[in-house]
Amino acid sequence: MSWSRLAVLGSVLVLGSCTLLEEARWQEPEFRVLSSHLVGLTPVDAQLETQFEVRNPNSFSISLGALDYELLVNEAAVLGGQQGTGSSLAAGAATQVTLPMRLDFAETFDLVSGLRGREQLDYQIDAGMTVDIPVAGQRRLPVSVSGAIPIPHLPSIRASSLRLDRLTLSSADLLLTLEVDNPNIFEVVIDRFSYEFALNQHRVAGGDGQQRMRLPEQDRGVIELPLSVSLAELGRGLSNALINGEELDYGLSFESDMQTSLPQMDVFPFSTVREGSISLLR
Repeated sequence: MSWSRLAVLGSVLVLGSCTLLEEARWQEPEFRVLSSHLVGLTPVDAQLETQFEVRNPNSFSISLGALDYELLVNEAAVLGGQQGTGSSLAAGAATQVTLPMRLDFAETFDLVSGLRGREQLDYQIDAGMTVDIPVAGQRRLPVSVSGAIPIPHLPSIRASSLRLDRLTLSSADLLLTLEVDNPNIFEVVIDRFSYEFALNQHRVAGGDGQQRMRLPEQDRGVIELPLSVSLAELGRGLSNALINGEELDYGLSFESDMQTSLPQMDVFPFSTVREGSISLLR
């Protein structure tokens, strides 16, 4: 064998030995959480998005396997699974992985006790990235992140008072006051609404309202609706009850598109039907 061939063979062996030594001196890849935040919210569900980063500090490439995850609420697992990556990460490079999750409130309430009526739920995400490292083989890199999600609750509404402002032989002018309660830890805004109002099972008013009302968190507000009713249309029994100031049964239906102060929450439809009794104020 010639000296030139021996030199080439020696170089190849040296390079191969260097590569093996570099792989033998491998470093653990870095896996961390960049962010975990709420990206969408409705009265029925929440959408979470968590960003991870994987960094390869080695001088050789590694293979990325699956991202496994588990979402816990009050230490109870409510969601879990795997998200494949199936890619290679070059030497010294980093890549980001996004994990979207949808949390259904009704399903979560069935799985975890003690959540109904609460203002928010605390969650924890336990995740792991599987990597394949030459020489070392497969390894799982674990991380955890926690946070909180507000639980939306629909407002409640009732007829709080009915006042007689003016009475003639043919008509009555009334002022109906509706009380709206916001149980949430965020502001709720009502822009437009429609309603129907009945007394003793007789419709007396209805229509659309344009009053803009801002309800601060865990606060209440009122909507005042002036009503003008014809005594002839009401009938003798209801007219006499109004004139005599008797207690009346009422029925109220209310519909509105509501907004909130949360940027993650779009406008949502709200409708309710309420029944009760009310006394006429003078």
